[in-house]
Amino acid sequence: MEALKNWIIGITAASIIVSSVIAIAPDTGARKILKFIGGLIMLIVVLGSLQSFVMPDFSAYSSIYQAEYEGYADSLSDENEKLIKAIIEERTRTYILEKAEDIGITCDVEITSELRDGVPFPYTVQYICEHEPPTGDRDKLETYVLSELGIEVENQKWVVRNEE
Repeated sequence: MEALKNWIIGITAASIIVSSVIAIAPDTGARKILKFIGGLIMLIVVLGSLQSFVMPDFSAYSSIYQAEYEGYADSLSDENEKLIKAIIEERTRTYILEKAEDIGITCDVEITSELRDGVPFPYTVQYICEHEPPTGDRDKLETYVLSELGIEVENQKWVVRNEE
């Protein structure tokens, strides 16, 4: 940053000096020569100042920004994976709850998923019921979940709370 600041100051100072000299020069052929020389001086100042830029500084800044970018990209990727996982689990939950209601089972459902090739798939289902549903209805729901969602019956657990 210091190099950029010095470069801008150098160009500004040179342009003020060259403009001042051209402004006070008489309006003759000498003025045209002064403009040409002033242009050469400005070119030398601009190109000469470019040498003062230290390329390792820019590569260091570039490396820092690249590392920050990758960190943000990784963070966003992780957050995106979490959101996708949550969406899939919630939609699967809703889907199973609707089917359970169609069958006549009143329960809540908890879904866990696992990553397969970087994509979350529903893996386990836990049915939380207040009363034990009839075996036929349980089997019907388990078979449906297996056939439609691919969740194995052994990964479908039933929990009965407050059974009286």
